[in-house]
Amino acid sequence: MQQKVKQYDVLIIDEAQVMSKFWIEILETWFKTKRIYAFCDETQVFSYEESISNDDLARILNIDQKNIYTLTLNLRSPKPVFKRLEEALPSTYQQFSPRPDDNESLTEIVDFRPEVRLFEILEDLMSKGINKNDIAVVYVDNLPAFPSYIKEYKDRMSYLYREHLMDQINIDKILDKISQKYENFLKYEWLEKSINEPVFIGKFRGLEAPVVIVYAGNSVDTKKIACSYARSTTHCIAIYSISAFLRRQKDVDFLNVVLRNSPDIQKAVDEIWPFTKLINLKRISAEHHIYWNKYWGGWFIWNEELIDPVLEYLWLSHFLNKSKLPSYIVNTNNERWSVKKVLYEPSINDYTHVHKKLEWCYRCNRWTLHETEINVQWCIECNEEFGDEFDENNLKDLDFHEDIINNPRSYKKDDFKNLPIFITLIGMYKKLSREDRSYIASIYDDLESMDDPTKFAFRIGIGLILLKIKPGDPITTEEILEKWAQWFPEIVIDDSKKTSFIRPSISKWIKKGLIKKPNKNSSNVYIRLDYNDQDQELA
Repeated sequence: MQQKVKQYDVLIIDEAQVMSKFWIEILETWFKTKRIYAFCDETQVFSYEESISNDDLARILNIDQKNIYTLTLNLRSPKPVFKRLEEALPSTYQQFSPRPDDNESLTEIVDFRPEVRLFEILEDLMSKGINKNDIAVVYVDNLPAFPSYIKEYKDRMSYLYREHLMDQINIDKILDKISQKYENFLKYEWLEKSINEPVFIGKFRGLEAPVVIVYAGNSVDTKKIACSYARSTTHCIAIYSISAFLRRQKDVDFLNVVLRNSPDIQKAVDEIWPFTKLINLKRISAEHHIYWNKYWGGWFIWNEELIDPVLEYLWLSHFLNKSKLPSYIVNTNNERWSVKKVLYEPSINDYTHVHKKLEWCYRCNRWTLHETEINVQWCIECNEEFGDEFDENNLKDLDFHEDIINNPRSYKKDDFKNLPIFITLIGMYKKLSREDRSYIASIYDDLESMDDPTKFAFRIGIGLILLKIKPGDPITTEEILEKWAQWFPEIVIDDSKKTSFIRPSISKWIKKGLIKKPNKNSSNVYIRLDYNDQDQELA
């Protein structure tokens, strides 16, 4: 290659910001006595790419400061697109667009079915006589589904049934869900052959088209979205999944900018979020964020509402343990939006759990529970009534339990006898110092995987027992059991509980740095540690 470049007098490096230092250094040696022009934009470096800073680029190429030029005049982008980019990616220097304001040059759309909206828009553009070569569909992360994909998927379902890999009932539910979501979508199959293939923004950077359809989907990547917007010269149409705006984080700049400037999108989001406004909840008490879900017929808790997760989980466990009715723990902090259903099984005298998903149902027109199979979800509420009216007997003694927790001095010693174990745990937990409560709450990540109230009771209860021991003092397993019998007589410890609950709970607090074994051979003696002392030696 070095021999081939000898015939050239000038080297022009476009998109230099995504060149590696290694190649810049090589090219500099090959063109040492010739001119080099480098064009770069540090805002157009994607997370998966190798890059070089402007300062390193100038240093390697020996570019004098007076020969560095910043382009401040934006002629390519329509004025509304320019303003959107300027707000989402503010620069240290002032930029200017001489183009007139034209509000129709930027269209932003949200929908639960962005792929369907994409084909509706393509059909509309082509019906207006716009040449397909003037339209570029640029996708930010995931390639949009095409009608032929849906047809192929249905054929695959038939194959799975023929091969006895799935039963007909589940296949029918999957196909029903697809029919809901992609109703009338297959009619656009003809359009697939009439448009240019969508292109990933990583391959379209530096290019442009009169009409750019930005298929953002669920993406929250500011740089890739912004770069996609900037490809349009006449009209930019951005299509988002509405879920992207529900999943966004506070620092997702571009989506927040879109919300601030798009009242219609903000209204669409407000109509369906938070999802709790659409699933018929009855709040149990102002003391906590535990609800009764009429649609689902069980107790309900949402992780994003939890101010003190341990306290909320203790209350939830109390209601579940007392009523034996199912509880639903909703987690929207991840992309899966999982719902864990915990329920008591009388046949095994134990708790079990199953996982569902929280998804929008087009038929129910609200958030519902979904089953998942072969990466497709179907609503289990469309054709099934499994909710129950709330039974006030489930809250029997709630006022008394809340009052004895909040006003313990108003009660006699005998009033504390025979309290349900979780009420006792709540009372003890609320008496802890703020520092100790924060320490106990540090096991919150473990709580999300807990599916057994009894296991949870042992975990917290033993932690509370150990916190009563002064740092440096010893405590034996027998002393822990004695304290348990004294404080929590409701659950009697037998050999099976020692194996299933006591030992795992002690091991957990060893790992959390609350206790340690005095030596490796010690099996029943532990030393209380100061959990704030990070330098202490753990066994």
